[in-house]
Amino acid sequence: MMRDELLMDGSADARKQAQSIIEVDNLSVHFHVDEGRLKAVDRVSFTIAEQQMFGLIGESGCGKTVTAQSLMRLVPKPGQIVGGSINFFGELGGKTDLAQLDESGSEIRAIRGNEIAMVFQEPMSSLSPIHSIGNQLMEAVRLHVTRNKREAYEIALEMLDLVGIPNPVQRMEEYPHHFSGGMRQRVMIAMALSCRPRLLIADEPTTALDVTVQAQILDLIAQSQAQFNMAVLYITHDLGIIAEICDKVAVMYLGQIVEHGSVRDIFHNPLHPYTRRLLASTPRIGQRRSRLQTIEGTVPTPIDLPIACGFYARCPDRIDGSCNVAMPALVEIEDNHFARCFLHDERQEAVL
Repeated sequence: MMRDELLMDGSADARKQAQSIIEVDNLSVHFHVDEGRLKAVDRVSFTIAEQQMFGLIGESGCGKTVTAQSLMRLVPKPGQIVGGSINFFGELGGKTDLAQLDESGSEIRAIRGNEIAMVFQEPMSSLSPIHSIGNQLMEAVRLHVTRNKREAYEIALEMLDLVGIPNPVQRMEEYPHHFSGGMRQRVMIAMALSCRPRLLIADEPTTALDVTVQAQILDLIAQSQAQFNMAVLYITHDLGIIAEICDKVAVMYLGQIVEHGSVRDIFHNPLHPYTRRLLASTPRIGQRRSRLQTIEGTVPTPIDLPIACGFYARCPDRIDGSCNVAMPALVEIEDNHFARCFLHDERQEAVL
């Protein structure tokens, strides 16, 4: 599989170079709130290929989780997909635009949890406190794999053993409060893998876990990807994780992708000022610094924003007269390396 040959611009040429699992094209998700229209995801495009580990990074509030929820058609109300497409290529090769499906219909429910599965950020809020671990694992298996209760039990038992839960027979009868945070996250991964999905979405699965458990969870995801030949969309704000496990990476800011390319390109030749500041704020072994650099200010709320680069107010390299009067377009600056910045190209994004 030629992972590094894949582009994420959704073009026809890019699609010929690798077998796509999902192609997101100009996806927009808005929340209509009392203050106005909140653009949580603003014309986002990317492609994930078979067996690819694709990273999505950015500060909290940049739209990463809403993007993932959109792929599963789980955007909470009052949010809704208002534009774009999410083309998913199923196991038999058929193409389905998930954005056009009824979010509670039979078609999306046949895909959700079966061909596309998700590991959520906080396992304690994702697991039912009143149902045993075994019952929760068996629910997805009986829905998508087999209706036979005994067969479902054996599959659930196998998955618990696969993710390293000790004494799985006993654990099947226990409840989430009997498990530590790391073990609950392993259960969530077992649940996601139980139907052998083609795409696994991991939304910050190591948040609030200690470092040793984080490493175990990352190893587990990587091993599972290789074993089941699945693609992974890994969402995080931890650049160290991205460098370790991902092939491609997209950087999000204020609901938009501001840079994307291979991991090597992003880490060795970052083009967007936001990406550069993220990398500069990360501690590195062997380098002495009096203080880590920080990005001044916070991510603004994306409601009724002026027509300008979203990073303008926080950017140390901003160009007055350009960055504050127009929105830069996402342009291929180098081979397979895209950035949204007037420092590299003068082309503007059409504002809707």
